[in-house]
Amino acid sequence: MWQHAARNSSSSIPSSPEPTALQETTPSHLLRTTSTSPVPIDLFSTDIAGDAFIERYYKCFHRCHPCVLPRSSLERFMQYTSSHAELKALISVMRYTGSLYLPSARQPSQRGSISRQLDEIASAAISCAVSASSAASSSSSFWLLAQSHLIYSIGKYWQGHPEASRQHLDAAIRLVLEHRMFCREYAVEHGRCSPVLQECLRRTWWQIYIVDASHAAIKRQSSFALISIQPTADLPCEEDEYDSGSIPPPKTLEEFDAREFAPDDAQFSSFAYLVGAIRSMATAISRAYSITDASSDYSPITRSPKFLEEVDALIHGWMLLVPETKSHVLTKNGEVDELLFYGYMALHATSAGLHRSFSECHVNPLEDMSSCSSPHVKDCQARGLDLTDGSPFTRVHTARCIEAAEAQIRMLSFPARPTSHSPFTVCMLTTGTLSLLAACKFILRGEKLAVARDQIRASIGYHRAMAGMWAQAKTNLGEIQEIARTVLAIDAAKGDVREETTPPMPTAGIAADQLADPAVSNPYFITLAQETSLSMDDAQIWSAAAMQVPMDMSCWWPSEPEMMNS
Repeated sequence: MWQHAARNSSSSIPSSPEPTALQETTPSHLLRTTSTSPVPIDLFSTDIAGDAFIERYYKCFHRCHPCVLPRSSLERFMQYTSSHAELKALISVMRYTGSLYLPSARQPSQRGSISRQLDEIASAAISCAVSASSAASSSSSFWLLAQSHLIYSIGKYWQGHPEASRQHLDAAIRLVLEHRMFCREYAVEHGRCSPVLQECLRRTWWQIYIVDASHAAIKRQSSFALISIQPTADLPCEEDEYDSGSIPPPKTLEEFDAREFAPDDAQFSSFAYLVGAIRSMATAISRAYSITDASSDYSPITRSPKFLEEVDALIHGWMLLVPETKSHVLTKNGEVDELLFYGYMALHATSAGLHRSFSECHVNPLEDMSSCSSPHVKDCQARGLDLTDGSPFTRVHTARCIEAAEAQIRMLSFPARPTSHSPFTVCMLTTGTLSLLAACKFILRGEKLAVARDQIRASIGYHRAMAGMWAQAKTNLGEIQEIARTVLAIDAAKGDVREETTPPMPTAGIAADQLADPAVSNPYFITLAQETSLSMDDAQIWSAAAMQVPMDMSCWWPSEPEMMNS
């Protein structure tokens, strides 16, 4: 029935291929791995044993957005559920998402023959599940459909389809609000007495909240659909506990919010800290961009910097209360803790973006082109404040802006390929990198400038790696490169620095010969490296050729075969 519906759905969805048609187009390494004689994967089946797409989903995407049941639990659940349409939709979306992480699927020829087919099948499967759910008088497995909408929305957004992404995310939000999934009682009442399923339901709510808030942060919106909800859903457990099925009694949101008073042995999961980070980010952006004077030509952020003290308290409070065992953002086996990585990157981006409006890291009008929205130029035109370059007020915010941007760059040194992180970190990193670009133009000189340029190269390398997988990241890469060429006055054709028609604004009260030392022009300056052995002069530092990142970055991270076997 489902196959028939998928192949004969609305004309807007191209006909999905017959499974047998994949025998000639599917590479051998995409075949089932458990069969003694290789056979192509039946893309219409819910049998996930040995499925290479599902394997990549769990090894790559699931680590960043872990809400689906662990694989072993999902296989058991599939044996007993009657929610066939919703389950097939979820499996189809997982296959599509997993295909994006396969090395061969990132080649144009393979994208056309594999990922596009999986995209079409996933879209048709969701449509079928929506119809089946609407026809049913009641559905206890709507959460499967909510997960499908959520995961599909992430894939569609980062593949360059923001409108379709928003539609699916809105559908997921409607489902969780309609069924009040944000309430503590929901997981207990619908978890079928299964601790793992109850944990899955809690994670589904929190992941939808996190993604909705992340989209709002990208667009610097003061509000989003779920910000006004007062959730009582308990917090998720640790990832190894979830994978093993050994689910401890859940911690409450009230306990987390009072963690500063808890005994030293009180522990919260990485997921719980991520929830705390995103709630802090949402609160900060809401306070900064809430509109109270619709007639004003200026952003509300410009009325008073007092809210930044509150933002700093939110962000620093979160970071200072991360226990030492988690502060290194690495798991016990030495892998990057993707949930903490996401949380740290989000808060550093928030800090850099908000402090920048009051700093000497001036915004270039060209930054309005960025898909990862940066502070609008009017944000920097505050009234009634001393924003003279070099004033104590601006120096403090300049230091904090640069500190947050450099903290993001430090996180790129963790032992992980960029593509192992959530694609949302692309926009988070863009926010900090734009601040560093402005610092290179207006503030830094000499060796400090050399260090910052190295940091920018690392950022662009990260963007380039992500661009190889995500179409939207490729757009972001082009935007930040164009902005960088303009801000740094680089001649892209020659790799030279053009003569500035307007020199950078000097710091008030500081002699011109002292500008080479940022410690003089900015006593609050915080840098990644206080000492460096670099001896490049400024002409070398500004070279555009040196800014290019090689396409072959195999020496940076483990090879794909190593990743496949990890």
